[in-house]
Amino acid sequence: MANGTVSCWGANGDGQASPPDGQFVAVSAAASHTCGVKSDSSVVCWGSDSHGKSTPPAGEFVSVSAGDYHTCGIKSDGSVVCWGRDLYGESTPLAGTFVSISAGWGHTCGVEMGGAIACWGRNRYGEATPPFGTFVSVSAGWVHTCGVKTDGSLACWGLDDYSQSTPPPGQFIAVSAVDSHTCGLRKNGSVYCWGRL
Repeated sequence: MANGTVSCWGANGDGQASPPDGQFVAVSAAASHTCGVKSDSSVVCWGSDSHGKSTPPAGEFVSVSAGDYHTCGIKSDGSVVCWGRDLYGESTPLAGTFVSISAGWGHTCGVEMGGAIACWGRNRYGEATPPFGTFVSVSAGWVHTCGVKTDGSLACWGLDDYSQSTPPPGQFIAVSAVDSHTCGLRKNGSVYCWGRL
């Protein structure tokens, strides 16, 4: 909200839609937990804490991404730290300086300072094998990933059984990959989705 407080709605069986008081600068919601960066740069999470995904470490953060069973954040120095399940190495980040991060189901991807994408974790369907190129953002879904390239086009990789990894042509400013579908925000302000209906 305009005053920096967080408002949530929807399923709340684990308390994931019951945010704490305080002022936030960013928030990320997953299926059963939610995390946010507070105005003092600390991270706080609420909801299910299975595998420790809602128990963030101390430190100053600039962004956070809640995945299905793990969470990752970018610290003020650009390094990535993750917590929660690490069954596939999804919570063991690569070294480097990152500008954005996205935690998926069993893998994590981030945009490095120079624009390249680095991924780690489960890679059964190629979801953690990004293409070459420079990107401005990335979104890790269940077993596929999509990113917005610096020229505004989209690139997706990983499982494509419902065409969720076959993006349309055109110019986009944001993309979000979930289970079996993907949605993107076009430069003209319209939203386009593809994959399983």
